[in-house]
Amino acid sequence: METRFYSINSNQYTVKKNNLFRVFVILLFVVICILFYINGSKIKGSNIPYYAFTFLPIVFSLVEIGKTVKINIADKTVKETLFGLTLKKSTFCKFSRFIIIKKKINFINSGTDVTIEFKNLRQISTIKFNHFNKAEQAEEFISETKALLTL
Repeated sequence: METRFYSINSNQYTVKKNNLFRVFVILLFVVICILFYINGSKIKGSNIPYYAFTFLPIVFSLVEIGKTVKINIADKTVKETLFGLTLKKSTFCKFSRFIIIKKKINFINSGTDVTIEFKNLRQISTIKFNHFNKAEQAEEFISETKALLTL
């Protein structure tokens, strides 16, 4: 099967992601951290240096880079991992629905998130698959994912 949104590795399909913006954010905040460290700036009346506030955006960006979603056709499972450590795992038979979240900031479209929902016995778990700039791409992604889930 030819895929546009997935990279294929034997029986596993991994969601392709564009991490260019996140890498840019990391580099920007590392440069700011170095500048604050060299300058030695501290908060007035405290010992907390300014460079400590650059760690949080760096950590959030690293977490987003490390998250991957894999669909295993042989095991019929969907798995979300963070740098190889399994965060969530569910089977195809527990699939419930796709959730499309259209994000807007000040009435300006800022993208579309695609999430998949799984129903276990008493709980509902969700796995965020991808973020798109256009709703048409999200619809194409959903149709391709539905085709993979029926294999």
